[in-house]
Amino acid sequence: MQVTRHERLRALEPSFAYYLRDLEHIPIERLAPDPTARAGLVARRYSHKGGETQKLRVLPQVLAALPDGSDFEKQVLFYCYGRMESSAARVPRSGRAGQAGER
Repeated sequence: MQVTRHERLRALEPSFAYYLRDLEHIPIERLAPDPTARAGLVARRYSHKGGETQKLRVLPQVLAALPDGSDFEKQVLFYCYGRMESSAARVPRSGRAGQAGER
């Protein structure tokens, strides 16, 4: 029996459930208990709303909670800030996770 293209695509459908939420109405401190996950959600919250000013305003908070040089940090910066990644290099890094007392 020949498997059709439609049947092959159907087999690739996710077999898990997920929820879509409007993050704008959830207080930041309640987005996630883990600081790294919360930072990703904060960045996502403002990635398509509020314009560059709002995105840049939350950038220090996001960077402070993300591990330096991690793949997740790079993904958050690329996905949520896109070409603004060069701006992140100019943000003071004091207080960032894993850099206590370093400069």
